[in-house]
Amino acid sequence: MLSIFSGSIVIVETSAHENVNVDLAFLVLAQMVDKAKNRMRIVPFAEAARSRKDVLDVVTEGYQRLIRAHVTDFRAVWSTTAKRLAPNPDYIHYVELFGQDDAQRLFRRHVKKLKDEHLARKIKGYMDTLPDILLELFPDLASLEEGDWELVKEKMHSHPDFNSYFLDCPADGMSWAETDLLDSTEMRIPFDVLDTSEAEMVFRNHINALQKEQRTTEYRRLFKNLLEETGYVTPGKSLAEVQVLFMGRECFEALSEFDCHHIYDLHQRDITEKARRNFQVFFSHSF
Repeated sequence: MLSIFSGSIVIVETSAHENVNVDLAFLVLAQMVDKAKNRMRIVPFAEAARSRKDVLDVVTEGYQRLIRAHVTDFRAVWSTTAKRLAPNPDYIHYVELFGQDDAQRLFRRHVKKLKDEHLARKIKGYMDTLPDILLELFPDLASLEEGDWELVKEKMHSHPDFNSYFLDCPADGMSWAETDLLDSTEMRIPFDVLDTSEAEMVFRNHINALQKEQRTTEYRRLFKNLLEETGYVTPGKSLAEVQVLFMGRECFEALSEFDCHHIYDLHQRDITEKARRNFQVFFSHSF
């Protein structure tokens, strides 16, 4: 039986789930019934599947591009948006191939992306403001509760100027991102934003900055003492003439060029003034 039908049975690979070669199978069958002379080329399944995927990708990209162009506000709602997009060919083609539910799913994904981006911009704005607030409330290491962020937050919450810088969390337990604050022009920082890792990082950077400033202050003091103890530094000498004496000394190497010159200039001013007074005393005693 197999030899009788060998070569006369046309096999068309199809996928109803992916809508690949379904129409072709019926067309081929119709041609076989009509015994048409010019039969359609049987497209291999892999080739047909690739073509189908290309069509779906083009339609999807067209619809996504349409959404990006028309939906720029994270507060957009599907019912209004769908009515506005309904006449557009890119919307029509997508719905024909994927259905309304998929069209709404991509819309919601896009709106969530817009909201996340808006949220990130708000948080960045808060983080840009937070360093100045920390410096105002905690200007030195002694006020930082030994670096315990939780204790520092408690201290901020009980600070007399709390309401000048922060907004308390909503009483109903909602986060600030779930309230109208997300779309407000309020510049104060919602207090629960301080629970984020970004806020704690700003706090850690504040500690590091204060520690660095403390070390720099100590190096400035030590360099000034070094200048006072060095007899080779006399009035009128430039730093370039004597700086070889300080090479390898931590207090000199750790300071910036500006700091070194500033401290040296102050020292020159002091020793020049001292020399002037000594000369006046000597001159007055001589005559």
